[in-house]
Amino acid sequence: MALAILLAVGCERSAGNSGTSSVAPAPPSASAADSIAVTCHIHFPGGRGDISSGLKLPGSANVFDALKMAADQHSIDLQFRGADATLFVTAIGGTENGGAGGDNWVYRVDGELGDRSAGVFELKNGQKVEWSFGVYP
Repeated sequence: MALAILLAVGCERSAGNSGTSSVAPAPPSASAADSIAVTCHIHFPGGRGDISSGLKLPGSANVFDALKMAADQHSIDLQFRGADATLFVTAIGGTENGGAGGDNWVYRVDGELGDRSAGVFELKNGQKVEWSFGVYP
């Protein structure tokens, strides 16, 4: 168990991910029988370019798990605070939220605007997650 904790913490630090009160663990390894395949797209502002990842996640994965795995795959810094229902993404790749009335990171699943924390929105096989930076509609 101690080895698993050290590995999780080491992965967090190597990808530059951070959280204010807790470190989000990496999603557990998914076996073929209990896994889902999803895609995660991150659309960066200002012509910086986008990334897209096809992911294999455990069947109980949420939107944040997909974002974290995509960020890890592309060595993108990910900042957040809270966990589960209070998890809030504050910056992706150095682009920080602008706060009330400003541009912020917003996610959609299959084109539908997220209606709860990314830490509790469970994904299903074949879904498409998109993160973009803009004014919350």
